[in-house]
Amino acid sequence: MADESEVLAQAGSVVPVAIYTRVSTDNQVGGRFDSCESQLGICREFIRRNASAGWVEAAHYSDPAVSGSSMNRPGLRELMRHIERGGVKVILIFKLERMSRNIDEFGPFRSFLRKHGCRMESATEDISESTPSGRLKNNIILSISQYDKENTAEKTRIKMHEQAKRGYWNGGAVPYGYAYDKNTQKLLPHPDEAPVVRRVFDQAAKLVSLEEVAQDLNSEGLRTRERLFRSTAGTERLTGMKRFRSDSLRLMITNPIYRGAIRYAGKEYPGRHEPLVLPELWDEANAAVAKLQRPVAKLKLEQDKHFHLLKGLVHCGCCQRALVPHASGNRQPSGAYYRYYYCSALVKERADTRCTVRRIAAGSLENVVVQFLGELGKHPDVVGAAVGSSQTRRRSRIDELKKQLASLDREMKVSSSRIRNCVEAIAAGGKHIAEELAEQVASLKDKQQLQTVERQRMSQELAACEGEVLDAQRVLQAMGKFGLILNGLSRDEQKTLVGLFVERIEVRPGKGDSGADGNVSVRRLQLRLKLNLPRLVEGLDAQAKTQTVGRPSLATGITITAEVALGQQRRSNEALVLSPFRCGNEQTLEPDPAREGERTKATKVVQNPLLRARRWQQMLAVGNGLSLRQLAAKEEVFAPTIVQHLKLLKLAPAIQAAVAGASPQALRFLSLRRLMSLADLPVVEQSRIFSNWKYESLMNPPDSASRQRTSQSSIHARARIRPY
Repeated sequence: MADESEVLAQAGSVVPVAIYTRVSTDNQVGGRFDSCESQLGICREFIRRNASAGWVEAAHYSDPAVSGSSMNRPGLRELMRHIERGGVKVILIFKLERMSRNIDEFGPFRSFLRKHGCRMESATEDISESTPSGRLKNNIILSISQYDKENTAEKTRIKMHEQAKRGYWNGGAVPYGYAYDKNTQKLLPHPDEAPVVRRVFDQAAKLVSLEEVAQDLNSEGLRTRERLFRSTAGTERLTGMKRFRSDSLRLMITNPIYRGAIRYAGKEYPGRHEPLVLPELWDEANAAVAKLQRPVAKLKLEQDKHFHLLKGLVHCGCCQRALVPHASGNRQPSGAYYRYYYCSALVKERADTRCTVRRIAAGSLENVVVQFLGELGKHPDVVGAAVGSSQTRRRSRIDELKKQLASLDREMKVSSSRIRNCVEAIAAGGKHIAEELAEQVASLKDKQQLQTVERQRMSQELAACEGEVLDAQRVLQAMGKFGLILNGLSRDEQKTLVGLFVERIEVRPGKGDSGADGNVSVRRLQLRLKLNLPRLVEGLDAQAKTQTVGRPSLATGITITAEVALGQQRRSNEALVLSPFRCGNEQTLEPDPAREGERTKATKVVQNPLLRARRWQQMLAVGNGLSLRQLAAKEEVFAPTIVQHLKLLKLAPAIQAAVAGASPQALRFLSLRRLMSLADLPVVEQSRIFSNWKYESLMNPPDSASRQRTSQSSIHARARIRPY
């Protein structure tokens, strides 16, 4: 209809008219009076009365339930685009206030109509602007409409403020944990949701991370409340029933309505509803949330490309700086790079540093640490001394914590008394005194919040120390299982287990050591290992039961000093513990290249994509609430990679059996991309294409002699390019 009117308008035979209607609230949509439908009927009757003048309805634009305070409205924007095309010469409205209630925005709109040769008419008012008096009258009408709008908004704000001061809830979405009674106009505790709210506050006050709280709620099948949402267009849809998230729990904890207060315009007033949590618990939870809030971490892959087991744990005892991982440009015969730990002072200051540690071969250092930790279980005297030292420090720490808690309680009482005095002075003093004291009260509350978090942390540490009973026999059993369990874990699990109870390793030159650049075959070092044996016991028990390790113990650690000797030859990973007991490794303890993927392209071990798909499917189907993104972060891959692998489960059973038993050489042919293209086909077509693939010759790997010749030739080739 609009296109036909544009053609007729160009011919000059008709006057295309566009009807515009608007109402401000949802209650007016579909109503009897002042609704968009009644406005449209009146305007169409007005067009029929002016048919002799050539008026023809060209289009109808409407903005239901949209405020007139701004002219940035969807229907009005469409109307303006129609005017720009030249298809509208008259805008017909019910009243001028339906077009705008903002005189500042109406001026540019008036210029826009004049520019495109369009005028505005009303079906119930004379709004002609052909004369100065007409424009003045329209300005007066718009000013009155704007005043009426702003006056209504001001009265609404005053009413809501008075309601809040009297403790009434001002409306909106009913908070989770409450139900609204229309008869009494009060919020009542929800029988099912109120215990969940109390549980969230209790866990947050105990410094449990909100991510853990949300995961626990989701694993129990709890979801957010289901709500009926009404859009501005009048449509209805159900929302809610979503998984709990840490950000939504943080908003819940910071909402004062749960401690019986009503917040309006930045101020809080005592509410008439029943609080779900005590004010003390609300303060503790908010203090913990404010202290533990962190910026959102971006999803990224681990940057430790060459896998350094002790990354972040080992430090230089001379410079008190971290030893950072470093991989040289040369490779071992296996194809892996030579790995080192460099003192960060050497990296930053180069030749100017006086560090005597400088750099250490990563393989030798990791081997001696693993060997030492594994051998601890064979020496009861060392473990007994460590346990005795830990118990002595535990008792000393308990006494210290009790004194600190008593002192902190006194400080918190003083802060509360000062806040109470300031509030009483504000109530009795003048305006200027109130402003100064208000700043002091805010500062005291911030200080009290930090004290609350510190007290909760110290209370948890005290409870952990009092409840911690180190049994030497249990520690010996845990240390005996350490080496066996560590070798069967993946790279990330190895790092997690070692970092679980090894808090810090300091490396110092030993007696008779000539430094990292000396021309001796053996290098002596002194290692100081700060361990937390309770974490080790808890972590190994969890690994044995294939469970996730919980939050670490807050008990103090113990320190053991060991004298070690490391091989200085470039291709040697030999390491020997000299004291407190003597042990050494007869075989290389380099990480398995098949797991860390550090071989060259010619010798790189390819992972079986079907086995990875089955393992990932099992991890997602366990039901522990692990999402696709969380699994991708845990496996250090991207989420689309997991989705692509899961497609392989559509392959025919016979094809899956063949791929699962394929050799690494055959897997180079049976790549993920090729198997994905096969998985999208019907089963019959899959079997036909797979039977034509010639990959059986790749099932038998070459003999060791040919493999050795290939390796030697590649080594000589690299040696010519980059001298040793």
